[in-house]
Amino acid sequence: MAKRVIFDKSTFDLPLAEYADSTRKAIYTKTLFDEIAHAYDRFALGPISFFREAGWKKWLVENVPAIPQGPIVDLATGTGELAFMAADRYPNRSVVGLDISSAMLAVAKSKNSRRKVAFCSMDLGKMSVADASVALFFGGYALRNTPDLRALLSDVHRLLIPGGIAAFLDFSKPVNPLHRAVNNASLRIWLSFWSLLLHRNLRIYNYIPSSLNYFPNHKALKRLMEETGFEILRRKRFMFGIAEAQIIKKAR
Repeated sequence: MAKRVIFDKSTFDLPLAEYADSTRKAIYTKTLFDEIAHAYDRFALGPISFFREAGWKKWLVENVPAIPQGPIVDLATGTGELAFMAADRYPNRSVVGLDISSAMLAVAKSKNSRRKVAFCSMDLGKMSVADASVALFFGGYALRNTPDLRALLSDVHRLLIPGGIAAFLDFSKPVNPLHRAVNNASLRIWLSFWSLLLHRNLRIYNYIPSSLNYFPNHKALKRLMEETGFEILRRKRFMFGIAEAQIIKKAR
């Protein structure tokens, strides 16, 4: 039986310890993204990221190397921006965007005019995808938001065709404690402002720095990817290390 989630939906204040519980984190994340879906495209892709996020995603898509034949899957697709970029780069491939938030998927579907792009509701921890069937995975903020990061990377490895690629974008956790503290404080101040402005709630976007407490740092993430069978092809940090792109290949 699933554990009861203890958080106040009116504030979205989840105790830090709850991020370590995969069941509670999954339910919290779904509830949160259902709440912010209506504002996500207008603000998360624009002023909240200083109008940088679209460029980060463009860099990620453009720097994927040659991939084997097969479909493309966008994990935690949200409103579908990465899925649409992938479809533009690979017009002859089918692209499927997966997300647990029905509200985010509704926005993605409302924008979709591409014949080979589809969206599906699916928990990243329970992907019903055939083994060795995917040529390329994308994931915008999928790594940090998944209930179990090691399990997700293992699943991505299992589902990739030999030689397949995975490309991820997420917030980054610096190794240096001072750098980490500065980034964390900057995120909290900036995100509190936008939380209050958009949702009249100081805490709603502060799940981001809170979730980083249970996310591996730059070096530990690289080690985890290698332990789960990936070769690191390229890593690039953005905006003083607040965000980072990872392009990895199924190595074994």
